[in-house]
Amino acid sequence: MSDAMVKSKNKAPVRLGTIQETPAKDERSSIGPSLSWVRVRRVAAFLIDYLLYLVVALVLSSLFAILAEGMMSTLALYGSDSPPASSRAADTVYGFTRYLAGVLTLAAAFGYIAITLGGPRQGTWGMQLVNLCLRRLDGQPITPRYAVAHAIVFLALNAVLTPLILLAPLVLANKQTVHDRLLDTVMTNPD
Repeated sequence: MSDAMVKSKNKAPVRLGTIQETPAKDERSSIGPSLSWVRVRRVAAFLIDYLLYLVVALVLSSLFAILAEGMMSTLALYGSDSPPASSRAADTVYGFTRYLAGVLTLAAAFGYIAITLGGPRQGTWGMQLVNLCLRRLDGQPITPRYAVAHAIVFLALNAVLTPLILLAPLVLANKQTVHDRLLDTVMTNPD
């Protein structure tokens, strides 16, 4: 037998220097090749989506400011004439409309996430523009409820641990963020 051929126990001779079949990899590590530039594209998708949220917030804030002005002019016509009472009424009306605009902006954002990230393309419009989608590691599709949970965990972790937690993809496997790791998701290219 030549020195290029080696006999192993219970196996046929194997030629050295040839590619041998490797054992099956862990599902988490099999995602690797589709992750090129995922960090940069994920940041771009994040910025695009937040620009959309900003537009919605500005539109709602403007509409509710106009509503508050209308309410204030109605109160001025039929309300009291004393300045302290009108000042308190103005603070109440403007405070309520700002609160309502904020709540509706958050509801619109969660609705957007549920429809887009929990939809058939598994990605928000920002993700779709940069050719990304979110996948669960167990192979199940992202449901609207799961998509909203993903967003809530993201917001909660950023509120508690500061946005510095977003540096986690620099050290975690598969370039996952902490909320991706907690929910067993990974950002990939669409199939």
